[in-house]
Amino acid sequence: MNLSRPPVLIFCASSPEWLSIPCPTPSTCSTQPTTPSRISDDDSRRRIVEVQAYPIFGSDGNVEFIAELLRDVTERRRAEEDTGDHESQFRAVFETARDCLYIKDRSGRYTHVNPAMETLFELPASQLIGKTDSALFGHEIGRQLTELDARVLGGEPVEIEQTRTVNQVPITFLDARGPLLDNSGEIIGLSGIARNITDRRAEGVRVLQALTDNPSPAARSSLAKANLAANADESLLILGEVGSGKEYLARYVHERSRRGSGPFRVLNCAALSERKAESELFGHEPGAFDGAKTPKRGLLELSEGGTVLLNEVGKLSPRLQSKLLAFLSTGFLHRVGGGKKIRAATRIMSATHDDLRGQVEIGRFREDLFSLLSVFTLEIPPLRARIEDMPVLAQDMLTHIAAEMGLGRVPELDEEALRQLQEYEWPGNIRELRNVLERAVTVSRDRGKLRIPSLIEEEKSDWSITVSFPRNRSVHDVAGAVKRSLAEEALRRANGKRQDAARLLGISRHAFLRLTKAVGLDG
Repeated sequence: MNLSRPPVLIFCASSPEWLSIPCPTPSTCSTQPTTPSRISDDDSRRRIVEVQAYPIFGSDGNVEFIAELLRDVTERRRAEEDTGDHESQFRAVFETARDCLYIKDRSGRYTHVNPAMETLFELPASQLIGKTDSALFGHEIGRQLTELDARVLGGEPVEIEQTRTVNQVPITFLDARGPLLDNSGEIIGLSGIARNITDRRAEGVRVLQALTDNPSPAARSSLAKANLAANADESLLILGEVGSGKEYLARYVHERSRRGSGPFRVLNCAALSERKAESELFGHEPGAFDGAKTPKRGLLELSEGGTVLLNEVGKLSPRLQSKLLAFLSTGFLHRVGGGKKIRAATRIMSATHDDLRGQVEIGRFREDLFSLLSVFTLEIPPLRARIEDMPVLAQDMLTHIAAEMGLGRVPELDEEALRQLQEYEWPGNIRELRNVLERAVTVSRDRGKLRIPSLIEEEKSDWSITVSFPRNRSVHDVAGAVKRSLAEEALRRANGKRQDAARLLGISRHAFLRLTKAVGLDG
């Protein structure tokens, strides 16, 4: 038996320079890779090699040579170590995040959930994994989220605000979902983050109780049409006088629609410049205009799955009318300064006190846009046409005013005060009623009952201005004096609120600011 060590032939699988590197002699011959070893080349660079040894037999059956194959696996091992580090970091974030983090497969079933999600549902991960959104949130919410997931699995990241019931408690989530890719770039599922924003949602506009409690015949007629609009998903146009409660009615429709679990946002078209309104509604990209340093998502994107109300829609510029028409026709939008098409599944409601059809006839509003906005049309009656609602409406307002002011009790509304409220014409509608009640609560805070009649007399008092022929003044000076007096009276009636004063004069807030500046009231 030959006990001498056979000579070793070294072959390098990476580079010829490795032929000069001494190789560790394996104690046994094996065609399986050995544990990678760390060795140094002539330049003292630390490398990791994998060695495979093969016996080569002579004619006598003895091992004549040992062939060793060296393979440089340094980069692979470093990549594996980096991957391990990244996985550890990801695991740390995943386990400690306060938001709900999750991964779903292509069938919509949860494959990974973090401890925050276990805490929210009061279930261990083992009972959450494998479930679908329908199993966790019910059929209707599950259907909506399945439609959303289909877009994500098509390669489109989405964000949605939605209220869902968890353990019989309604919770509003802000969800961000994106596609999950494998090493070859194929979409194998999706990952998501869900943040609880219930407290933020609670700050939204309150729907007045008088909309549903013992309404007048005029209010009942509007509510019947509103319920029909809630069962549909088409655009809705609400018509009514300034201050009549158009925003309240829009929220009433939204909350009873299938989008009621989604966000409800309002854009006042009369209060913004064209550029500002475009940025607020459609968003913008960096560099789109001076001051646009970061990307911004507009209300149409932010209200995915919900509703956007365009208040005073008749004030939109012709260019924004065209851009809104394109969105309503296609469901896609372009941010200001951006070329990418962005899908937004958002319902549009609009409201105005203007004669929008009349604006169409004189060419100030696009007829095709009017047709798309007015698929459903509701007209909310003025307060004087539903004065029967006053007892419930006034008491509801007083309850909330008292809560906002931190009063220990709700002020008493006696029969005489109620009679005065019902006899007044209320040209400013619900907004004027609230102003009167707020002032009444303020001046009557230390008294047993409200001093409403005297406040109404102030509202009813006529206002006039006398203008004489301009003997020593120009027409410009007289006109300026009249404009200043009108602006002062509007501010008085609006309790100093410039937005409300502008509405009383039938102009935009920016136009009112220009007016006050021109007549010296901008201080």
